[in-house]
Amino acid sequence: MAAHVDTLLALFKRHYLTAFDKHDFVPLFSSIINYLTTNQELQALMHEAYNQSRALAEITHAFQTTVTLSEVADFGGQNDLATQLEINYNLAGVLTILTDWQKGNINASVTELTTSLAAIARHHWQ
Repeated sequence: MAAHVDTLLALFKRHYLTAFDKHDFVPLFSSIINYLTTNQELQALMHEAYNQSRALAEITHAFQTTVTLSEVADFGGQNDLATQLEINYNLAGVLTILTDWQKGNINASVTELTTSLAAIARHHWQ
């Protein structure tokens, strides 16, 4: 599982700052969704309840740390309670959507999901 978390985090780091600079979140979500859809081992792990909880906890923690450091270093943000809560709120929403989609609870193609998440991010992550 650690290797999958590392890969997802690397994809996130590669596209995160550029997404904000260019106000284009499609490459960020596209890379993460494509990894999720093409990696059968990760898909199998995510369909088991125990592994899904563990994976989400690891992914969430890794992303929270990365986003918090970026908010402080790259955007001049504060590492305070309000920042932490906003980061956690946004990540929980995205990860829940991705998990629900992967389980088949959201009927959308990769392109539709990517475009929709990017539009939400453009609207809320300014």
